[in-house]
Amino acid sequence: MGLKVGIDFGTSNSGVAIFQGDKVHVLPIDGKNIVPEVVKSILYITRDYKHFIGQEAVELYYKHNINRQRRFVQKWSGEIDYRGSDMHYVRDIYVYVDELQPGRLLQFVKTALRSEKYQGTQVFERYYNLSDILSAYLRVLKQHAESLLQEEISRVTLGRPVKFSEDDELDQKAQNTLLQAAIEAGFKQVDFELEPVAAALYYELSLSRPQNVLIFDFGGGTLDLTIIRLGDPHHRTIFASGGISVAGSDFDRAIIQQRMLSHFGKGLV
Repeated sequence: MGLKVGIDFGTSNSGVAIFQGDKVHVLPIDGKNIVPEVVKSILYITRDYKHFIGQEAVELYYKHNINRQRRFVQKWSGEIDYRGSDMHYVRDIYVYVDELQPGRLLQFVKTALRSEKYQGTQVFERYYNLSDILSAYLRVLKQHAESLLQEEISRVTLGRPVKFSEDDELDQKAQNTLLQAAIEAGFKQVDFELEPVAAALYYELSLSRPQNVLIFDFGGGTLDLTIIRLGDPHHRTIFASGGISVAGSDFDRAIIQQRMLSHFGKGLV
C-alpha cells in the first residue's frame, strides 16, 4: 500500500505533510511560490482541460491573458420559464462570451462546500460539478507530492472545519462531497480530522507535560476554536469545539467592496 499524507485543504492556501519517524515534514509542493510549502488554493483550467494549481496557475493565467485579443460573441445559455396568475411564457437567455478566452481561473474553490445552492460551473464545453472542481485541484496536489516523494500516495487524512454548516445534514453533505472528490483524485483511503484538532496534535509533539490549550484557527473560510487537554495521548480531552463561517475571505471581500472599488472609480459614472 502507498504512502499516507495529511492535507490541509484551505480556502486560501493548502499544504501537504508526511509523518516520518517522530517528525512532521511539510512538503515544498509549490516550487514557484516564495514559500514553497504553501500552495494557493487556485485552479486554472485551460481550453484543452489541463489543470494547474498554485503560483503556476496564477502565472499561466497572466501569461495567457495579458495583451491578448478578445472576441465577444452571443451564445444561448438557457431559458426562463415564467408563470404568473394568468400568464405563462418561456424566454431564451443569451450571454456574451469571449470565444478567445484561453482558460478559467477559479479561486476559493473550497468555499463552495459551505454553499447550499452552488452546484458547479460551465468551463467552455464541459460542465464541472463541485466534486469535479475539488478533485481536479486535489489530483494535481497529489501528483506534485508523489513527484517529490518518488512514491505512490494512496491514503490521506484531510483536514476539515468544525462545521461546514450549522445544518447537520448540509454539514455531512459537504464532507461527503469532499470525500468523493478525494477518491476521484486517486486516494484509495480517506480519513478526516478537524482542523483545530490537527493543529493541537502537532503542538502536542513539543510538550513535555499535560496542558489545557486553546486553538485559534483563523482561516480564509472559517474561524474554529477548540479547547483541548494535551500532553498525554491516552487521556486527551476535547472540552469545547466550535466554528463560525466568518473568516479571512469575508474581510477581503468587505475591504474590496467598501474601500477599493470606490478608489478605482465605482460610482463615478
